[in-house]
Amino acid sequence: MRHFGIAPETANEVTLTEDLVNFAGQTRLAGTTVRGNIYDFGAGDVLLDQQWYMGLGGGFGAVSEDFIHDASYVKLREISLAYNFPKSFASKLKLTNLGITLIGRNLYTWSNFADEFGVDPETNLTGVSNGRGLDYFTNPSSKSYLIKLSLSF
Repeated sequence: MRHFGIAPETANEVTLTEDLVNFAGQTRLAGTTVRGNIYDFGAGDVLLDQQWYMGLGGGFGAVSEDFIHDASYVKLREISLAYNFPKSFASKLKLTNLGITLIGRNLYTWSNFADEFGVDPETNLTGVSNGRGLDYFTNPSSKSYLIKLSLSF
């Protein structure tokens, strides 16, 4: 979302109080109002402007610590509750067996990742591949409820 200018941090405007160099090495003069953020990576303040967010800061460059998150989770993937009616009841309906099952799928995910980013940790933009953890523009697993009726004649 950073690369496309949709993430909240890309909407910030700041008026520079000193000359600052942006990520690409260009100097922005004090008093200039720019869209971006000021950040100190350890060697002094740097302006993180559009060039930053469209490059390394947008996640499409080399992977860095900014984009690595703990995605451990526990998921209630499926639970079912089944009941087989007594044969005496089934025979009244001219059946040999009658059963009903209630099923719930993808009911809940316990994860700091899901809470912080709102994304299902199992989401993967590239489908079944080695590119794991690419989670933008993808939908989470759908939650579903099913009723299964088993009849034997």
